[in-house]
Amino acid sequence: IFRWNHHRNALFFYDQFHPQRVLEIGCGRAYILRELKQLGCQVYCLESHGAADWILHNQEVQVVSLETAEQAWPFEPESFQLVVFWHVFEHLPDPIKALQQATQVLETDKVLCISVPNIASLQARLGRATWFHLDVPRHLFHFSKHGLVELLERHHYEIIKVTSGDAIQNLYGWCQS
Repeated sequence: IFRWNHHRNALFFYDQFHPQRVLEIGCGRAYILRELKQLGCQVYCLESHGAADWILHNQEVQVVSLETAEQAWPFEPESFQLVVFWHVFEHLPDPIKALQQATQVLETDKVLCISVPNIASLQARLGRATWFHLDVPRHLFHFSKHGLVELLERHHYEIIKVTSGDAIQNLYGWCQS
């Protein structure tokens, strides 16, 4: 069922934005990228060393280790049409720096997707200290919908779409909280 969710998200990106080159930051097992590759995209990721090794041996994705890219991402400016942070932005020690680097590698007027748990959600408010997505210390930052939109607008992004909730993530969060 999780892979269906990745397939659905990849189809949305592909149908709405028609990217040729996609970069995902912290792609985990690269399921979204694999789906985008099957649709004809060139796919790349930045991932931690251990996960990068797994991806290289199990997926056909070009991988760069995050540890080797701490200062600057090793991609040419304006070389991607889509950059994705799918439940990874909150894990980064400097999300603003990552946002600036994403801006550099994105072509002008192309798409950035950030998906994060919403600290202001009903689930978070009811779960409080037991909220599954609090996930301290792995989540270094927590964002509300309003706060993330404000951050993106401050960095000159035009907001195309904001959604609350993903059926699978929400169900899992409710059960775990």
